[in-house]
Amino acid sequence: MGNGKILAAKGQYKEMDGYYVDNEGKKIGLLSKIGAAVSGVATKTADGFKKVFSNLFKGKEKVGSTYLLTKIEFDDTSHKITDFSKGEVEGLASALKEMPDAKIKVQVYSNDGKDDKENKEFTKMRANVVHDMLVTLGVKENQISFEGMGKKDAAKAAAEKVEIRVEQTAE
Repeated sequence: MGNGKILAAKGQYKEMDGYYVDNEGKKIGLLSKIGAAVSGVATKTADGFKKVFSNLFKGKEKVGSTYLLTKIEFDDTSHKITDFSKGEVEGLASALKEMPDAKIKVQVYSNDGKDDKENKEFTKMRANVVHDMLVTLGVKENQISFEGMGKKDAAKAAAEKVEIRVEQTAE
C-alpha cells in the first residue's frame, strides 16, 4: 500500500534486500524498516534520521558497525544518482556536522557484470559521488572516506546497496 493505494495484493510480492518486489523480482516499494538502529522511531524526516545517526556515532563499541542507507539509486550505467531519501541523507549530514569527531566510510556495492577490478573502480566512483553530496551539505571532507566494494557481498551487490561504516565515534 502507498498513500492508501494498493500496489500489490497479498501473495503477489515478497521482501528482498529491504524492498518489496513482485513475483518477477521488480521493486514495488521501499520498506520503512530500519530495524534496531531506529529504536522505535518511525519517520522519514531529516530530524528523525539525525537522531538515528547521532546514536550510531556515540560510543566506541559502535566503531566498525554499518548502516545500509534505505534508498540511494544510481543510473544503471553510470555513477549518477537518480533518486535518494532526502531525509536520510540530510539527517546523516546534520548528525556529522554536529559531531565533528565522528568519521564514516561510504561503501558502495554493485553487480554490474564487469570484471572485479573494473567493478571496484565503478563502485568507487559511486561512493565518491555520495561523499561529495555529503560535503556539499556541509560535512567536513576529513569526516568521510569512501570505497568501492564491487561484488564483495553478493546480496548487497545484487541490490546496489550503499552502506555507511562507522570509522570513529564522537565519544
